[in-house]
Amino acid sequence: MAEDKTPLTDSRVVGTWNGTNCPATLTLNADHSARVTGFPVDSDGSKVTKTMVGDGSWKLDPATAPQRLSLTLGSGGHEVGSGKDGNTTVLYVTVGDPDDGVACRYLRSSSE
Repeated sequence: MAEDKTPLTDSRVVGTWNGTNCPATLTLNADHSARVTGFPVDSDGSKVTKTMVGDGSWKLDPATAPQRLSLTLGSGGHEVGSGKDGNTTVLYVTVGDPDDGVACRYLRSSSE
């Protein structure tokens, strides 16, 4: 996955994102509310071992490079990264130690 040089905007991220390598859904609404199912929150170093379902909020974090958004679910905060796969924007969540390479990749639903 390549770095996405185009700045993230609300219009680029609002919608439903489906996990491509994990059974997860991330819905980012225009009012900055969020809903997740199967959201990865823990790993054993080789695979996701714990997921969650819930509601929360999100905001863009333009100060990060590559750009990320901050997702708040319950009392926990999570970073959602962005990148490009060809011309397609990809969101991803790294679970546990980044050196382990356990992550969930999301593509926006084609109906968005």
